[in-house]
Amino acid sequence: MCGILFRSTDSCRALECKHILSRLQRRGPDHCSTVQTEFGSFTSTVLHLRGKQLAKQPLISSTGDILCYNGQIFDSFEVLDDSNDGAMLLERLCSLNEADLRNYLLQIADPCAFVYHSATTRSTFFGRDILGRRSLVMSAEGELMVSSVPDPSISWEECDATYLYELQADKTLLKHKRSSVMKLNRNFTDIDQVIDIPTDTLDLFCHFLTQAVSRRVNSIPTHNDTTSALKDCKVAVLFSGGIDCTMVAHLASKVLPISDPIELLNVAFCATPNASKETLREVCDRAPDRQTALEAVEELQGLHPGREFRLVNVDIAAEDYNSEKQTIVELMYPKNTVMDLSLAAPLYFASRGSGYLYSTGDDYEAQARVLLSGLGADEALGGYGRHRVAYQKGGWERMADELEMDLDRLPSRNLGRDDRILTHHSREVRFPFLAHSLLQWLSTVPIHQKADFRQTDLGDKRLLRALAVSEGLMSASKRAKRAMQFGSRSSRMDGAGASKAKGDDIIKIN
Repeated sequence: MCGILFRSTDSCRALECKHILSRLQRRGPDHCSTVQTEFGSFTSTVLHLRGKQLAKQPLISSTGDILCYNGQIFDSFEVLDDSNDGAMLLERLCSLNEADLRNYLLQIADPCAFVYHSATTRSTFFGRDILGRRSLVMSAEGELMVSSVPDPSISWEECDATYLYELQADKTLLKHKRSSVMKLNRNFTDIDQVIDIPTDTLDLFCHFLTQAVSRRVNSIPTHNDTTSALKDCKVAVLFSGGIDCTMVAHLASKVLPISDPIELLNVAFCATPNASKETLREVCDRAPDRQTALEAVEELQGLHPGREFRLVNVDIAAEDYNSEKQTIVELMYPKNTVMDLSLAAPLYFASRGSGYLYSTGDDYEAQARVLLSGLGADEALGGYGRHRVAYQKGGWERMADELEMDLDRLPSRNLGRDDRILTHHSREVRFPFLAHSLLQWLSTVPIHQKADFRQTDLGDKRLLRALAVSEGLMSASKRAKRAMQFGSRSSRMDGAGASKAKGDDIIKIN
């Protein structure tokens, strides 16, 4: 993973660069360098997450091509354990003619953001993957700047993931449109009663999801930079105890060596001012997500008795929240609403990873550089209440429209914001449910097998619930969806619940 900064000229004000570089180095503390050319300035910071050796960026080919690459190759082509995917990607890009190069960049499906200068075309291309899973923002105040993080003192906009941007040598900026993300199978059932999901469908779902998890947890290098006496931990799960993250933790445990511990990061907030340590823990222990996390880790431990699951309780006091709020607001910009803040805050403190071990009560700092998230299950499998409403109002056709709309607008929603928040503490988040191969297969599955709201209870994410049952996650299979801001109680800090503000009210940056 890396932080990216591209400037089309070298006239960027020093204060802006200093602020951005400081934030970029939080994302990538292992290396930082800049390449100056007649076409602009290319800067990368690196967080070493793949290969035995650190691959310094920006990457430069023998022909003068330059690549700043913040991403991971999981599906596009095979990357050997001791290889670097960015270097392999650069080699491929250098071999393409002008038309094939644009087409290749338009179809990038693995999670990434990039700036790529082609010596052949003399153009600088930049953009995000087709789902927008990595942050990239741009500003055109005086010069074109493209960065993983903004400096809120000037105006920025998120790079639209539905476009590939091309800055030509004469400084003309072109936008190349991408096609829609997914089209769903609309062969709807004509059977009145709910019937069982076919075994082969369930088996294939298990295969694709397990593969997605496996590719995201394998071959992570050990950095051995912790002072903890506990065994090094490479992987953590953003853990509310819901069915999505519990399934991710379960599958990660199935594919990782049994000796590898897995951190489960659970966040809860206490709005009581000046709360004592005892009061803080008591209030946070009552948060809904804390309760479900305790139930879920007990179920996981029963299925994986040899695995060390480290449930890390991250309790956030009002004073801690207020001291970090400005940083959170700046990182989530250009997202800027009360709702954005209530969703960004739990992710910020979870990725900071400063809490205590539930098993011992001892203070603990999370070690893992790779975070797994269950995000994407609701969009792919019909997990939102509005999916049920769509079915009730317009049947399968209306529900299919709603699901397709959710997939189409994933690139423009919150993934860029979440990436800016989560990576601030030198960690990378990965989303197994958003694996391109999994989404492609799910698009072929009949909708009533993914979600079936003819059932009065738990018709949402029906396919995932069936998989949970088959995998022995009986309690998780029955758990209803709960929004993160309510489960963690971040909404009580200064959001709609505390200040009577509305979710879409704008938060001003100081």
